[in-house]
Amino acid sequence: MDARFSLFELVRNYVVRKFEGGDVNIIGLNKKGEDYIVLYDDNHRDECLRTLGRYASNDDLSFTWYDAAVLSQKIRQETEKRLVKDRLVSKKFNLDLGLDD
Repeated sequence: MDARFSLFELVRNYVVRKFEGGDVNIIGLNKKGEDYIVLYDDNHRDECLRTLGRYASNDDLSFTWYDAAVLSQKIRQETEKRLVKDRLVSKKFNLDLGLDD
């Protein structure tokens, strides 16, 4: 294994290869030598956000409520980016077909 890659990068690369074309979202955080890697799909976004809260409330982890807030914000921002992109693609598709007046 190449030492240049973090655990997050290795998992991300594996998931991208394994689920190519799938809609798996990946976020990660490395804190104090601990890697937190979260995989979720859009249908389970709310469950993912709740899981971050459970991580934050676990005293055995270095994961804090601040970490949960930061990752939650990343998830929400990525969701918004995808929604905007989907709207733009849909609008372009409709314009290309002459469906949008």
